[in-house]
Amino acid sequence: MNYEYSGETWKRYPFPELWDEVYDTIIKDPKVYFSLYYAIQTGFDETDVKDVETYRKAERTIFGDSWSGYHYNDPKYVSSHGGHSLYLSILDIIASRKNLVLPSEIARAAVVMAIRLPENIRWMEKAPSRYATYVSEQRPTICFLRTNKFRSILTRACHYENDDEFSAVFPLLYQVDQVYQFDAHEPTINYTNNTRNILSMFAYVKAYELGIITKDFLYKAVFEKIGLRFAVSELGELFRPNISIYTIRNLRVYAPVDEEKRTVDTECRFYKICLEVYEKLVNLILDVELVRGDTPTVFSIAVSRISRIESISRLMQILLALGKDPLDRNTYYSYTSGNGKKECMSHLLKV
Repeated sequence: MNYEYSGETWKRYPFPELWDEVYDTIIKDPKVYFSLYYAIQTGFDETDVKDVETYRKAERTIFGDSWSGYHYNDPKYVSSHGGHSLYLSILDIIASRKNLVLPSEIARAAVVMAIRLPENIRWMEKAPSRYATYVSEQRPTICFLRTNKFRSILTRACHYENDDEFSAVFPLLYQVDQVYQFDAHEPTINYTNNTRNILSMFAYVKAYELGIITKDFLYKAVFEKIGLRFAVSELGELFRPNISIYTIRNLRVYAPVDEEKRTVDTECRFYKICLEVYEKLVNLILDVELVRGDTPTVFSIAVSRISRIESISRLMQILLALGKDPLDRNTYYSYTSGNGKKECMSHLLKV
């Protein structure tokens, strides 16, 4: 028997009446369902954080009886990430059958509680590990929000389907970024690196479109919150010859899109703002890079994320800047080339 692995979750599995019966005779209540759902989502344990008791006490203030110490890890049905793959699949099927969705106000209330946690719980000292890596050594603390348990709450809190809902949730998510200071706790090389923050560049553009933030605030976010490299990369996805389905799906809540054709409404204000910001950022980078010497500038790391340049005059400037140097072949076979002058100019010619 073949089953379709697309569309609603319950359609991927047989025996739909069975899932209805499980809910109607055993679970019965949405509150019970969500208690079960979050009980089997994994949190941190003694292998993750040093002070696991403090962590679980904080977790219990948010999740109640669905805290991480509540459930029993059945080794027969544990996925590679420590979660109950079978149990979660069953609950996902039931949720799809019964249209069970955690109310957004509950998820956002949980996020508010997480914001109010003290610093030593928001970022907890990691438990010792004999499998230390460069990244783990650079990140001695671990974030309370990074557990599977809280990520599912945060995902629901971040969900919005219209401009009014976006306007309501944007200040909350901005507050999360402000309080948790992800970039201060997780290593970055400089401000042109991509960010670990929750709000994306598209979210800041939407906030500006709706009048939630000013244009100055938008550009400030590029350098202080998003990171120039990531901002250029994210905005540039809109202007590629073929927009990825991933980008199209991310854009659905911001602008009219055609998923089948993978196109965005180029007449909507959101698109025009993205284009304006992208062109200003690219011109800022080019104004510095095209007169540079052999030493990389603070903008050099962002050059490889430029996806489109439209100007004959810019083409001539790039050729003059390249001079007699040969093109860098690696530029055409690698997503991120180096920061040397030859590599940067070769990438700019490619786009």
